[in-house]
Amino acid sequence: MPSQKELRAVFLGDEGAGKTTLLATLLRYLALTGMPNDYYYEDLNEPHRRHIGGDSEEKDPWPGGADVRAVTAEVSGGGQVWRLTDLAGYDHLAYLAAEPRRPDAAVIAVSARTGLGREGIRQVRACGVLGIPNVIVYINLFGQDRESLRVRTVQIETERLVQDYLGRWPVKTLSGNYLDAVRDMADRPHGLFRSFLDPLAETLGALDTSPDAPQALEGTQVNCLMLNLEGTLSSVLSVPDRSRVSLRFRGESAAVGAVMELRSGPEEKRRQKAFLRSGECSEAVLHLDAPIKWQGGSRFFLDYEDRLRITGIAARRSAFPPFV
Repeated sequence: MPSQKELRAVFLGDEGAGKTTLLATLLRYLALTGMPNDYYYEDLNEPHRRHIGGDSEEKDPWPGGADVRAVTAEVSGGGQVWRLTDLAGYDHLAYLAAEPRRPDAAVIAVSARTGLGREGIRQVRACGVLGIPNVIVYINLFGQDRESLRVRTVQIETERLVQDYLGRWPVKTLSGNYLDAVRDMADRPHGLFRSFLDPLAETLGALDTSPDAPQALEGTQVNCLMLNLEGTLSSVLSVPDRSRVSLRFRGESAAVGAVMELRSGPEEKRRQKAFLRSGECSEAVLHLDAPIKWQGGSRFFLDYEDRLRITGIAARRSAFPPFV
């Protein structure tokens, strides 16, 4: 029996951009078109906190990670299995950096009223850092005319941001109103549907889900994302910029000393951060005491003063200063 094609996609976007409603509407559409499921908006809107530091498919799950609010809806049909993850609050970057397996695609929900905000821009940058190969843009019209100047401007700005941070245009850009899609499904329970959901589902189903080959790197500087999410036994702890740390990649016993130089995104006006605070993620450069070899996308651990373990992920590529 041939194996089923597995797709892992994550739904991203600023708060209020409509990503949760978009996923709920898509799941209803899939239930009517060959991927039966019983997911409802309420199932996604109140996500349970779950630990995503390890992966049950791995024999030796890597310790560390984050307790983030995430719900994964798993649907199957037509020889495919889709795992579609909705994220809540400001946990997007923590999830993307901590998830042991890189998503195959990201669907970015953008409000036609406001465009892509600061949090959404951080998410697009993270997609570039982690090497997520496919980005689909969905512009939520919120009742506006899809041919209006405002909607066209938001589309152009979002596509340029994706190109800047990922080096390519989105796989697909769609616009629509989920309320119209819901009414269309109610009026035509057996099809044919005339909303944006059909091209969205077709695009997801046609994506290449083959994993990319890890990139071999060597040197004394590691560009990375850092996650100070574990805390200590007795308290939380912030780590100052330029702190001395020891680095150990997963599966290796030997550690190497390093200096951690924290970086912040271009929208924050200042290039460097003073602290990596508890519960926070940041871009960083590690200046190592000795050259080492590693794979782009590899996870590693930093020990700070024998009191705190920080989880990191080495960047495959990046648009963060100074990684360009």
